[in-house]
Amino acid sequence: MNSEDRRKALERQARSMMVSREITPEDREKINSFMKNQDITPEERFSSIIRLLEQAPEKEMEEIPDLDTVSGKTRTAPRPAVKSTVKGTVRRIPLNTAGARTPDINGPTETKLYINDIYSKYKKFKLFKKRYLVERNNSFGFGFRKRLIPTKKFLGIMSSIHWYQEKILMRVPSLLEAILKSDFIDSPVEFNYLRALRRWLLDMPFNALNYDRIKWMEQWGFERELKSYVINFHSFSRIDVKERDRFFLLIENLLRQEPDLLKEEVLESDDRAAVSRKERSNHSKELQIYEYMGMLRSFMTVPGEVDSLIAQDLGKKYGIFTLYDFLNMAMEALVFQRPFTQHEINSYFEITTIAVSTERWDYSEDKLKEYGKDPDSKKKKRISRIKDELKWYEAIYQMINIDDNGQNILKRSADDQWKIMDRVNRDTSDMLEKNFIIYVEAVVNYFRNLLRPALNGETMHFTCGRDILEGRIFSHSFFESELKEIEVVYALIYQFRNNNPTLKITLQESESIMKHRISSMTHVEKLLFKTGETFYNIGKKLHEVYEGHVAFCPEPEKLSEYRVPLSKSFGDETGGVIPFCDCTFNGYEEDNRLVSRLEGRRILTDSMRGGVIIFLIAYCYQASALCYYPAIVEDLSKRDKLRRELQAIKEGR
Repeated sequence: MNSEDRRKALERQARSMMVSREITPEDREKINSFMKNQDITPEERFSSIIRLLEQAPEKEMEEIPDLDTVSGKTRTAPRPAVKSTVKGTVRRIPLNTAGARTPDINGPTETKLYINDIYSKYKKFKLFKKRYLVERNNSFGFGFRKRLIPTKKFLGIMSSIHWYQEKILMRVPSLLEAILKSDFIDSPVEFNYLRALRRWLLDMPFNALNYDRIKWMEQWGFERELKSYVINFHSFSRIDVKERDRFFLLIENLLRQEPDLLKEEVLESDDRAAVSRKERSNHSKELQIYEYMGMLRSFMTVPGEVDSLIAQDLGKKYGIFTLYDFLNMAMEALVFQRPFTQHEINSYFEITTIAVSTERWDYSEDKLKEYGKDPDSKKKKRISRIKDELKWYEAIYQMINIDDNGQNILKRSADDQWKIMDRVNRDTSDMLEKNFIIYVEAVVNYFRNLLRPALNGETMHFTCGRDILEGRIFSHSFFESELKEIEVVYALIYQFRNNNPTLKITLQESESIMKHRISSMTHVEKLLFKTGETFYNIGKKLHEVYEGHVAFCPEPEKLSEYRVPLSKSFGDETGGVIPFCDCTFNGYEEDNRLVSRLEGRRILTDSMRGGVIIFLIAYCYQASALCYYPAIVEDLSKRDKLRRELQAIKEGR
């Protein structure tokens, strides 16, 4: 018996014993290791499996009753069958439920049984051809083994696929650098995916081999050449669809920022020739982006997706539907040498979804420090970002808690409204606790009488050094819509009091109403909501004006140049200066009995933490908070959340 016949006999005996013997989980692991060990010869592999299974007990069998005749001959020997648990049926071999892997009897095979079938199956594609000669360590230097090897057409297809890989790889360094430079990308996920994709695409099977070497290769050589490539292809194809789409969207956005792909802006002043040239250029750049994304999708596709660029190319030129189909053909003909299922290839190569870190960047620490993506820099940036975001909410919190020379702003305002304007004697604290709507009415009326003229564009008197000036801080239209809403609120409170002359709402009840704990008071809830909303909108707009002034404020000696009232366009600009901010307020053109509250105050102090503007903002925010308006409650909650997050980062939690 020659060496090849002996190998076939040993393989048949070993596979037969795998089916007929009771195999423990430990023996299964040993068999798997034998099957995957390419350092031993096939004879040694199957001989080791036979020796291992000789000690294993036979599976229980039962005899099948003799048949009288088979093909005209009397049957004399019973044929064993797998024992059945139900009479008349054959029991299936149960799957291993203990978690151990079953033997790789469904892995690559060395049998020649399927060679002709596979060759016939793919003959029309002309991708494979039969070959018998193999290299052997004997006196002749060769032996005989029937197998399939790739044709030059197959290698041509691989070469075209490699061309796509090279086109993708050309832009990967600049894309990686763009992610590292971006201040808006904190998560390393997409960067790590791109790094993993780069490592895969640098793998180009058969690229470094000449055909004279390839035609002598056997299945284990083909497996070594294709294994890593196939594992990566299937691993990337298992990525979650949402993650994949997020990755594609980021890459496409980065491509549009590449210097050579930036679109030219078509201007109204451009002549027809310039417009035509720019449109052609922009169309060409858009086509390049489309083609790059099509190539990228080809390597991060899902099985059966035929709209990727490589799939279209394979289908048009070779009649092969997808890259997935092409790789399966290669594995079936060159490695497995038999038909297989996706489950089998997943199991044999232990394929899992490509996994990347969501916390650590797949890059050297020194390089990450250069781009500020190392843990320390990331921590500092995160702290800085939270502090910047926190400034707005901290300002709101401070405005809500600011007082007026030790007195609560709203309480003193309500008291002045009743004593000076209405000439009634009411206890402010008692009204706040026991008749909340009357208290809110006083807050609204005080705003209308003292503060509305400053926002409505009425003429104001100022002192700047020894100069007496007249002017306005805001134009008539700046707060036009907001002040109309104040009049609506005033009318609603007046109507509410007329319709409910004896109804008294306490402070505690108003809080319960706004928190939806008392469902029968929807009319009160609507009134307080409208009041809180109106004051919040005015306060927020004033707050934006103040922040713009702080960001844009010039040198003190140049402040006198800014005396023009702020118009509506102020909110659309990046910043601006509050007119007369360096002056002292001396009253309105028309007499106002409440004006003494603000007379002699700077419009904005040198520290920019006091003055008439700060009083206005604080008044509006405090009035909104008084009505438990949801937006300002949410702002305060956001502040607490950011402070906790900042503290956790500093403590390393």
